[in-house]
Amino acid sequence: MSGAALCKAIKTVVDTQLEASNLTDLAIGTVVSATPLRVKIEGNNLEIEAKNLILTTNVADEKVDCYTVCPEHGKEYGFIMNALATGDKLVLIKTSKGQRYIVIGKVV
Repeated sequence: MSGAALCKAIKTVVDTQLEASNLTDLAIGTVVSATPLRVKIEGNNLEIEAKNLILTTNVADEKVDCYTVCPEHGKEYGFIMNALATGDKLVLIKTSKGQRYIVIGKVV
C-alpha cells in the first residue's frame, strides 16, 4: 500500500469513528412528566429520566432579591417561575455519547 493510500485509509477510519461517537449534538425534547421529570427526545422516542438531565437556571424557579424604594421595608423577595411543566418543548445538548443531556431552555 502506498503512503497516499495508507493516509486515505487512516483518514476514513478516523472520520467514521468521529461520526459514530456522536460526542455532542443539539436535540429537541418534550416534557412528558414534570414530577418525576421525564423528557422524550424527538427523533428516537427515547425517554430521559431526571438523573440524566442537567438543568440550568433557565428552566428552574428562582428566588431573587427585590429592593424597594422605602428603606423601612427592607429587602424583599420575588420569584421567577421557570419550572418545567408537562408539554414544554426543550432545547437540549447531548453529551458524552448521549448518556446525559443539558437542558438549555424552553422552545418558544
